[in-house]
Parts: sequence; structure tokens; C-alpha cells
Amino acid sequence: MNFRDVVRFVRGRWWVLIGCIVLGVLVSGVLTAVSTPSYQSSTRVLVATPETSPTSLVPPGGLAPPQRAMNYAQLVTGTTLAQKVINDLGLKETVPSLLKQTQATVLNGTTIIQIDVSNADPHQAQRIAQAFATQLVAYVPAMEASAGATGNPVSLTVTDPANLPNTPKGAGLVTMTGLGFVVGLVVGAGALWLLAYLRSSTLGAARLREVTGKPVLGVLQRGTGSAGDQIWAGHDPRSESIRALRSAVQFIPVASVTSPGGTGGTAPIFTVVGVRPGSSASTVATNLALSLASAGQRTLLIDADLHRPRVADLLSLGSGPGLSDVLAGTAEFASAVRRSAAGSLDVLTAGAVPDDPTEKVQSDAMDSLLAKVRDAYDVVVVDAPPLLTVSDGALLAAATDGAILVVRYGRTTEADLRAATTRLDLVHGTVLGSVLTGVPKVDIGAEAGATADRIVPAMDR
Repeated sequence: MNFRDVVRFVRGRWWVLIGCIVLGVLVSGVLTAVSTPSYQSSTRVLVATPETSPTSLVPPGGLAPPQRAMNYAQLVTGTTLAQKVINDLGLKETVPSLLKQTQATVLNGTTIIQIDVSNADPHQAQRIAQAFATQLVAYVPAMEASAGATGNPVSLTVTDPANLPNTPKGAGLVTMTGLGFVVGLVVGAGALWLLAYLRSSTLGAARLREVTGKPVLGVLQRGTGSAGDQIWAGHDPRSESIRALRSAVQFIPVASVTSPGGTGGTAPIFTVVGVRPGSSASTVATNLALSLASAGQRTLLIDADLHRPRVADLLSLGSGPGLSDVLAGTAEFASAVRRSAAGSLDVLTAGAVPDDPTEKVQSDAMDSLLAKVRDAYDVVVVDAPPLLTVSDGALLAAATDGAILVVRYGRTTEADLRAATTRLDLVHGTVLGSVLTGVPKVDIGAEAGATADRIVPAMDR
């Protein structure tokens, strides 16, 4: 994607970024509001060693004052001193619970021990911190004396009594919401990048044109998929897309064909065929035929999907004789053709589903029928079954002027498309162009912009 594509992509999905930011701010704000505040009180104890006694807690050869202070700091986080604090203050907490709230560190380059105690109650945090300092000052000389030390080997002094904290420790609401904003922004940017990556790997109009070597005739926006929403008329975006598709189809260059034994009919016959089921090929074929008929073209729509016919349901025509009956010789073409209530479109539905649909499509009767309709109509649209499901679609494309491939955005893969075109090549079928369906609204502009191809006029009516 170039810079303009990136801007257009982000502009179409701005809600992803905004949503992630809002979510990040809300989550951080809620976590801050519901979390229990913790207050930290600190006190400091100075360790002085006027003399070194070989009977004190010192390895042979003596211990430097900073190292001695580090040893005493370990006593603060030990069980003995914690139990003394619990007894002194009458706390109901256990030793492990109290030790989780307590930290002791030696300030860098000094012999000062800093004791930090965290608690939900600021006064309790102050009491516990002060108790730890008091107990440490009393405990160390007693311990030294019990070890047989003489004189005054060590001196501990509380230099800074425990303070009463006024504000909870950690980040405040403003800081946390700011952090949530930043995290949301990063997550939103990552989500946009992921969406852009997935979109770039999706078979779009530009890549569709490159693979087929033919123009993309139309791009249709994704619909709701309900049965009543599949015949498009009026001036909604999909109706306009069908009219644009009609214009493109009217200028597809096809070779003039004279029907054998006929009167020289040269009506083009287009096979509309999907790559796989779910491409909306029947919907495209039906709407295209209706649009051609509404433009004054004498149009015939043939439902040649004898496996899973859909045209009769789309146009609410009900059951009756159709293509299979005409090919079997049990019904006449004139009596099987019906007029669509949606316009001046003639429709030959599939009829009864035969036991041998592929043989019916490949029969001489089918060739004779196609030759006959060239004389009677200006344009014929054939709805065929998917190319990668059965062979009928490729056979019909070869028997007509060519195939209009219907590709589903985000579902049809490039491998599927190449396999479909290979099947057409094997039976000498021609790809006339393609239609991209199911395009999300946010991508419709970019995909439609990739369909710019000049098509030589071929249907001057």
C-alpha cells in the first residue's frame, strides 16, 4: 500500500483506534478506582561499628561496616524480628503476611538500613515500620551479647522515625489513565497493522486482475445476505454497482457468432460462474440480467445450475418446467420461458433436478438451445454452478462466449482462482472478466479504484 492507501485505510477504520484508546482509558481508570490503596511508611537505622569483636557476627578477619549493615538488614525480613513486632503491636497478621508488606535495604555507599512497610492503613504502616526499627535496635546488641561479644561492638540508632504517609504509593488516577491511553494507542495501532496485513493478503481487485489477465468488471458491497435483500433496485450502493457492471459487460469484446442454420444471430452469451460455493454468482447473474433488461436489451436468463438451482427462488417464480425439461425433450422452450415479475426479463429456470446434470449440460440439445437463443435475444446470461465443485461451469463457459468469474472477497484464495482458470483452460473456456463480491463498506472505495480498465465497445445496440 502507498501512503494514500494507508490514509484511506486508517480513515475507514478510525473506530478501531478510538475504541482501543477508550477501552484502555476505561480499564485503567476502573482498575485504579477498585484497587485498594496502599500507603508506605519508611524509617532509617544507622549501623555504627566502633570496634570489631572476633566473637560477634563477623567472619574471621573482620567485616566492613557496609557488609555488617547488609547482614542486619536481613534480620528485618526474618521471622524472629517479625514475630517480635506482631507481639509488640498485638497484630492479628501472620508472620508471612507481615513480611510481604516489609522491605529492608541498605542505602548505597552507607551503613544506613531503610525499612519500608506498606499497608492499607497509613497509621498502621507507620506503627509497623517504627516497631521494626525499635525491635532491630534492641535485638542486634542482645544478639551480639548472647554470642559472647564484649564491649560495644555495634551501635544502631534510629535516624529517621517512621513517617505518616499522606498519599498512597504507586501511580494515581491521572497517571494510570494516561498510561491506559498510551497502551490503548499502541494496541490500536497494532490492530490496524494486523488488519492492514490481513487485507493485503486478501485477494482484492488489483491481484484479481493480475492473476486472470482480464479486467475486473464490478465490485459489489457486502449485503445482509437475507433472501429479500438479493434483488437490488433503486439507487442504493449495490444497485449502482450492478448498473456499473452492466455498463462494463456491454463493452466486453466478444467474437461475433452466427448460429448454425439460423438467421445470423450474434447475441453474446455470458456464463456467470463462481469459483466456489458462496460466491453469490446466482445473485450477480440475476441482478445483471434484470439490469440489462431494464436498459431495453432483450435479455434471457438461463439457470444452468442443475445441481443447486437458485434463480427461481430469487425471482419468486415457483416451480415449473425449465432447462432440464427442455433438454430432455419433455417441454418446449417457448412454454418453459417465463417473464420475471421484476421487469421485462425472460427466465428459463432450471426445472426438475435431473439425475445426470453434467450430461445434460454437455449434450447436443444444449448446443442447439444456445444457438436458438442467439437469434431471439440481444444478450443471454447463463447462471452456472461453481467451477471447483463440478465440471458443468467450465463446460458452459466453453460452450458460450466466455465466463464472468465471481470471486468472494476475503474467502476466495489465489490458489482457488488459479485452479478455476486452469479448469477453464483445459476445456478452452475464455475468461471475459471478473466480479468481486462481498466487499466490506470500508474497502469498497479502494477495491473499486483498482478496477480501472479500458474495455473496447462490443455491443452497440
